[in-house]
Amino acid sequence: MVLGIDSGWLKLTVRDDGRGICEAERASGNGGHGLPNMQRRAADLGGELNVTSLPGQGVTYALRVPLARRRAWWRPAPRR
Repeated sequence: MVLGIDSGWLKLTVRDDGRGICEAERASGNGGHGLPNMQRRAADLGGELNVTSLPGQGVTYALRVPLARRRAWWRPAPRR
């Protein structure tokens, strides 16, 4: 795992050495909704989550989100 800051971006990279994810498995959606949900949450923060993998060689998850909020992703509920 590597955590750092680069040009106003928070970057987190996590690698494992497991079985990996083949493209057919990822495209079929048989892995569940976890990865698409994580990518959507990263996008909600103005960032991105990239996943690279080769079967039998593990997975690398690279998250990048801006340190300064570039768009309003959260708004408090109006007071009554």
